[in-house]
Amino acid sequence: MNEIEVNGRLEQLIKEITDKELTIAEMEKESLLSSNVGLSPLDLLNLFFAIEREFNIKIDRKEIIEHRLDKISDIKEIILKKC
Repeated sequence: MNEIEVNGRLEQLIKEITDKELTIAEMEKESLLSSNVGLSPLDLLNLFFAIEREFNIKIDRKEIIEHRLDKISDIKEIILKKC
């Protein structure tokens, strides 16, 4: 799986969770929890579950804490590493 495919699938998952039409480029600039992106902590947790299902991967709690997975670039890195 390449980065373009991951970007498209992530955009779709975030749209489903937030009902917002945001591009990866718009989200890469700041935390997903920022007011500009608008995910709540619960949305972020739901996003992790959706990512695990969508990409058939497991995101360990340790990875979430160590990598502070509130930025789309960090999330993409984990997905690309595990796919």
